[in-house]
Amino acid sequence: MAVLEEESSSLWLAAHDDVMSGLRTFSTCMALADLHGDGDHKLVLGIPFGAGGGPELAVLSGSGPPRRHPLPEAPSALEVFYGGPTFGCGGSFSTGGGSSLGGAPPPPALLVVAAGGALYVYRNLRPFYKCALPPPGPPHEVEAELWAQAAQVGGE
Repeated sequence: MAVLEEESSSLWLAAHDDVMSGLRTFSTCMALADLHGDGDHKLVLGIPFGAGGGPELAVLSGSGPPRRHPLPEAPSALEVFYGGPTFGCGGSFSTGGGSSLGGAPPPPALLVVAAGGALYVYRNLRPFYKCALPPPGPPHEVEAELWAQAAQVGGE
């Protein structure tokens, strides 16, 4: 009886408490974000192995069930950027021209997910841009020689 009284007097609301939800992730794959520029912040999770078996984004808003979006690869990190409409691998990130104190509404947030050898940029939770790392080339001669020496020392 004392436990029920203690739980009912708690100041915290258990908004999402479901062990079968499949929301298991890493701290680097979580962010609070205003994804649509409407002032409603949502919890965004990058889940390596989602309920369907593959990697996915889960977006939690309020106490309802999470909205799930498939990812091409398992995420290792995600981050949210607020700013302008342009984003490029070698380019610059524009801060946009809208003002938060009036005038134009803020542009939607860009959600960047690091997965595999690429950065996937989502805008309004839709794929917007992919920035892939170049494939590794042959190692430098000195580096190859050092690796060969390390293999010989490790084998002894």
